[in-house]
Amino acid sequence: DGTLYVLDETTGRATKASARAGEKTIYNLIPDHVYQWFVKDGDGKVVSSGRLKPTGSVRMLKFLYSGIRNFRDLGGWKCDGGTIKYGLLIRGGFFGDKEADPDNRKLAEDIGIKHEVDLRDEATATESPIGKHVHYYCYPISTYYADIVNGTDRGSYESAVKALRSIFNAVKYGECCYWHCSLGADRCGTISWMIEALLGM
Repeated sequence: DGTLYVLDETTGRATKASARAGEKTIYNLIPDHVYQWFVKDGDGKVVSSGRLKPTGSVRMLKFLYSGIRNFRDLGGWKCDGGTIKYGLLIRGGFFGDKEADPDNRKLAEDIGIKHEVDLRDEATATESPIGKHVHYYCYPISTYYADIVNGTDRGSYESAVKALRSIFNAVKYGECCYWHCSLGADRCGTISWMIEALLGM
């Protein structure tokens, strides 16, 4: 029993979590990055350590303490000119209109989310539930998301354009952007498909 520390040797980003004796699953690591891990007991003594390297290329993300769905990193996919970088383009469902619980805020911080694009036309939030340090934008899109593509809903079309600009502006400066609708499926999926098409996936 103790505290588990995990350090990404590529980015230098470190996380920690409580650990019990036995097996421990570590989520949200980046494929092909090498990680150092160690466990300290209550006295601060290192009682176990090692290194690991996740395999595969698709990075699914898991929030452990809520029902956030379809949460994933677009990194790792081949595109025109190379491969999409991890940790910049994140899609999913929303955290809730109230302030996110401490564990979810910590996970959002560990992932590096700096911008939130809310696509819900039912949104009432004025700032990100992740925290005041996250830039929040609301560009409402109708639940009839196909209208974005066929151009019959001018308001949703203009929101989609603004959303895409905000997402690419964040990434241009190397900052992680998280966009979502309610469940992270339809409206969010449509914006994700547009991004993937623009990148040549």
